[in-house]
Amino acid sequence: MRDGSFTASFPVLEATAYLNAGTCGPTPQASTDAMVAQLQAGLEHGRAATYYQGLMALQVTAREAWGRLLRAPVEELALTNGTTDGIARALALVPWRDGDEVVISDEEHPGVTGPAGALIRREGVAVRTAPLEELASAVTPRTRLVVVSQVSWLSGRVLDVAALAEAGVPIVLDGAQSTAAISVDLGELRKLGVVAFAGSGQKWACGPVGTGVLWVDPAWAPDRGVGIWPSYENLEDPGSGLDAKAWPDARRWDSTSLPAELLAGSVASLQVLEAAGWDEVLSAGPARAAAFAEELRGIGVEVLPRGESTLVSWRPADAEAAVAEGLERGIVIRNFPGLPWLRASIGAWTTDEHVERLLELARATA
Repeated sequence: MRDGSFTASFPVLEATAYLNAGTCGPTPQASTDAMVAQLQAGLEHGRAATYYQGLMALQVTAREAWGRLLRAPVEELALTNGTTDGIARALALVPWRDGDEVVISDEEHPGVTGPAGALIRREGVAVRTAPLEELASAVTPRTRLVVVSQVSWLSGRVLDVAALAEAGVPIVLDGAQSTAAISVDLGELRKLGVVAFAGSGQKWACGPVGTGVLWVDPAWAPDRGVGIWPSYENLEDPGSGLDAKAWPDARRWDSTSLPAELLAGSVASLQVLEAAGWDEVLSAGPARAAAFAEELRGIGVEVLPRGESTLVSWRPADAEAAVAEGLERGIVIRNFPGLPWLRASIGAWTTDEHVERLLELARATA
């Protein structure tokens, strides 16, 4: 992707080699403008019927945008506060039994380990951990679910979902590092036994913190209520009081009271990326990341094994010091506390100049 107008959509890139979308993506100007407009409208006109009508319209628009990206029907998509929120909501749908176990990988983010740890304490569920490539062999007759990241946040390795599917156990995917980063087709993943997929809005989708998406296969959870305590938005007829029933579609899984301001920012960010072309966005990032990883190897730097993703992790002499050195050079990357690795998040908005600066930093901190 060489369109300068696309890169110009992200003001932070004017002076900064911003390479941390794996935490939070660069914010498009259009996203901030949309959020400010919502706040200004509330300030000037109040937040009564018109405000909430606009909120409901934004919910529809957001679901449609996520549906085009993830290739899923809008009625199967819930709007959430992020990946961890989605994972927790999915796990809450399971009627856990004594002796149940969950299998996770040894590269999981707290977005998986946090909810999994809660299962141990609340439900008495056993959680087994295995290397990413050995998850299928870790499954036992007592395994109720495999909960795993589609792309490892540590290394950028990509899960072989087809190989895992051979274990015959329902799969819940953490899509924090795959949503809007690589191509995701929920229709195809469903065929491989994926029953839920949770994604982030603030990472590769470049939206506000506090936004995300959850897909749940209706065939897996047809009559499982709302999982987490329902609120006004989850109910088809809130005025029915104690008799109120949940929406029959994915609105029953929505997070509570997502504000119009965040939804407006999320929609605007998705529209910026979609206007650039999802095919181009989802291919440019991984291609640039692969080229950068190869250049690192060429200068003798140890790169963690990775897949066709947007993440590259490598070993400098001192990871924490390298992050500080990067900030002085106008480069934003991250390290992992207690681990020796640096991670760069390389998106479709990353320019050749950003990559050159990053390589200079890698040489200086090797």
